[in-house]
Amino acid sequence: MSGSGGGGNGHTPDQTDCSTLTLTTHLNSPKPAVLKTLKKGNKLAIELQTHGGKPIVVAKAAQGQVAGSITGAGLAKLIGCLQQGFPFHAVVISIAGGGCEVSVQPGR
Repeated sequence: MSGSGGGGNGHTPDQTDCSTLTLTTHLNSPKPAVLKTLKKGNKLAIELQTHGGKPIVVAKAAQGQVAGSITGAGLAKLIGCLQQGFPFHAVVISIAGGGCEVSVQPGR
């Protein structure tokens, strides 16, 4: 008996059901020029990119322009699902004062 616990590698991708994973969050670093073209209900493509050697998740408008990045609770699970090839999209919930709230959902 070790008694300390806490070990392990912390990597448990099998515990995430990518087909039911959803996140509601605000876009990080939203692009004002792109936000002007969006409205409630618009669908954004979700894409995994690498920036400075780290994975980031971006939301892209229909024209392919980056609207902002996805952050917040559940991001690690989302990145894991994207790395496994599961597609995701985001739906614009609201746009106000230069901010944009989205719902990230499985599927294209």
